[in-house]
Amino acid sequence: MIRAAMSLGRAFSSYANSKGLAHYRFKSDWKQRVKGVYHIQNVNNYHSRLKRWIDRFNGLATKYLQHYLAWFRYFDSKKYENTTSNKKNMLVSSCLFTVNETNTNLHRQKSWAVGYVRQILKGGFFVDETKIIAFEERLRTAMLSSNVEVLDELIAEDLIFVNHFGQILSKETDIEAHRSGNLKITGIDILDQRIRLLDMLAVTVTRVTLTGTFGTPFEGEFCYTRVWQYRIGKWQIVSGHCSSVT
Repeated sequence: MIRAAMSLGRAFSSYANSKGLAHYRFKSDWKQRVKGVYHIQNVNNYHSRLKRWIDRFNGLATKYLQHYLAWFRYFDSKKYENTTSNKKNMLVSSCLFTVNETNTNLHRQKSWAVGYVRQILKGGFFVDETKIIAFEERLRTAMLSSNVEVLDELIAEDLIFVNHFGQILSKETDIEAHRSGNLKITGIDILDQRIRLLDMLAVTVTRVTLTGTFGTPFEGEFCYTRVWQYRIGKWQIVSGHCSSVT
């Protein structure tokens, strides 16, 4: 849940209610500054940093305010990571996507590049565990129903997957097993799941009980490790590994 700490005011309260925010209010007489783990000075400090940063623009269009806030949020969250190595990684990451359009064309057409940039500016580049859990659940459902269309969407073309026999499989090999009907999964019960969020990446480790048929019936406990990467406006699995739990 997102929480907001601020001074008293009907406008703030109404906005918090409309957005589903937990609203912690402080009286403006400065006699109350702390409420549990919330401190009004944290809000004032953040507000001060935001004002200093936004003053450089000498005014901005309200319709782009969300973009500016996402821009500030990124730099403010990364200020303690201002190292030469991180700067190099950021420059390399920004060059991973080829854009051939001119500046004029980008303003005239809705290309994937425009959509990608807009997602970053709106904060789409920031991911939380909830999103990754939703993708994992969508993958689980697609595996159970052998939905090759969804699997094709969620799996990257250059997938590298190592199964519990140590065999290296491609995306096509994985999907073909579902398409042909050779692999039929009837049950995937999640026993444990852990997620690690990184820049443009998410790593999931999921332990499951798996039942189905692949030539012959099988049932057992397995542990899957998957690497999700944000590519051209969507999250896809680029690597995976499966181990049999004995």
